[in-house]
Amino acid sequence: MISALKEYLLVAQNRMKKEIDLYRRELKFKNEDDVYLKLRLYRQKSLARKQNEKLAPKFYGSYRIIEEIAEVAYRLDLPPKAMIHSVFHISQLKLKQSQTQQVQHLPPALTREFELQVEPEAVLGICWNSEMGANEWLVKRRLLDSKATWEGELRARRYC
Repeated sequence: MISALKEYLLVAQNRMKKEIDLYRRELKFKNEDDVYLKLRLYRQKSLARKQNEKLAPKFYGSYRIIEEIAEVAYRLDLPPKAMIHSVFHISQLKLKQSQTQQVQHLPPALTREFELQVEPEAVLGICWNSEMGANEWLVKRRLLDSKATWEGELRARRYC
């Protein structure tokens, strides 16, 4: 009975491995390769009310690989103002193919979780929201010149 269970378990494991290997890809970068960096900026809580977050760029760069830390980790040549660690897992990198791709440059204020820290610059207006029963402030952020958001008074006071 135990040997039959072990055999069924082995068959199931092999089936799962075969299925997952269909989607795996072997990547290997060399020193001096140019790569794009994948970041998750949409996780920033202060930017949660923005529209079309899915349309934000997925990759930033391009950045040069300085050294291979491990088989799946590489150190990138990031600008000094980047404020994030320079070692990334291979799953966060994409090889630069041609000069025709348009990418965003790395925002300077990122946390270790790759969340964008955008400091408020000014309050452009105050409006009474009858649904919330409180004032809302129109807050302009430093990095997003054309984007100002309406935020609740308590939240806006915390950042301003």
